[in-house]
Amino acid sequence: SNAPDLLDSYPLPVFGVLKAAVRAMGHVPGDRPLGVIATEASIKSGAFYQALQPACHGRELLCIPCPEFVPLIESGHSAPEDELVKAAVEKQLGPMREAGVSAVLLGCTHFGIISQAISNFMGRDTQLIGAADCAAAELAEYLIRSGETGGSGETLYYTSGNPREFSALAATFLGHELESPAQPVPVMEV
Repeated sequence: SNAPDLLDSYPLPVFGVLKAAVRAMGHVPGDRPLGVIATEASIKSGAFYQALQPACHGRELLCIPCPEFVPLIESGHSAPEDELVKAAVEKQLGPMREAGVSAVLLGCTHFGIISQAISNFMGRDTQLIGAADCAAAELAEYLIRSGETGGSGETLYYTSGNPREFSALAATFLGHELESPAQPVPVMEV
């Protein structure tokens, strides 16, 4: 989400989470405030706020870093009834619930894993918009439009982190073992 210039200059189509999420948030009806949760680095960068402000027609934006979420999720805590998850969600999202936000953008790909806990806390009147889901939907639409959805293929997994740790976590999140081991992504110089 923090490299729009790099993504825009790439010669192939690139589907990132920021632009797709901004488009979705721009369609949230009403005038109640909107919320964004992401990692501390993403919130501090201001990327979500700067992109959302014009798309959301001047609505109040509450951008809150949620530094506890990723370590919880990566340590296996993701169930909506997990007391650690519930406590972290309540602590981090209390101000958003008090503000009565109409939608919360899940700005980190991990956060969808605890979306049920977030939804339970925020209530039925708050829409959750997953940035990862928005990007995946745009990619699917592109593949359909360009006729690239048939035939055979293989599933490959890449990570910028530790491939063994990724494979163990991915199996938990996906509900099945990976078909092939995760491969490391070389670190890019920017």
